[in-house]
Amino acid sequence: AMLNCSLEAIERIDKQTLALWEIWPKVQVVVERDSEVVSAHKEVINCLSALGHEKIDQELLFTWQDFGHPATFRKQETELTSEEKLLREGIAEPTNQCAKRTGFYSAQQTAWLTEVERLAKEEPDSAQALLNEGILEMLKGHEIAPFLTLR
Repeated sequence: AMLNCSLEAIERIDKQTLALWEIWPKVQVVVERDSEVVSAHKEVINCLSALGHEKIDQELLFTWQDFGHPATFRKQETELTSEEKLLREGIAEPTNQCAKRTGFYSAQQTAWLTEVERLAKEEPDSAQALLNEGILEMLKGHEIAPFLTLR
């Protein structure tokens, strides 16, 4: 019985993780298109360029917010040069600071909340993985949800 219970728990965790990998990028796409997020993103870029970081490859920004299948990450990692990896690491903290200063995180948070609440109403099955992770509580309860900021 104990083995069965363990196997069931593992299966639940696997299902949960797979479901999260599925829904997370979809929410991100909606959030990225939000008009407040778009304009705050421009401010982040201005802020970074004022700090001397100009013409940055956007793909190297906010990578800590991504949550997807490890295979996807491995593929992305192999496509980056070591220079790009260094740049990504070097730019992370200034990006985080600029995001706080410009209200980028707040804009994202609002857009995330709107989309997760919409999903919970209209596509409860898709939303379930996010709700299981307590994403809604995080979005409602924190000044900035921890999964948005650099940690």
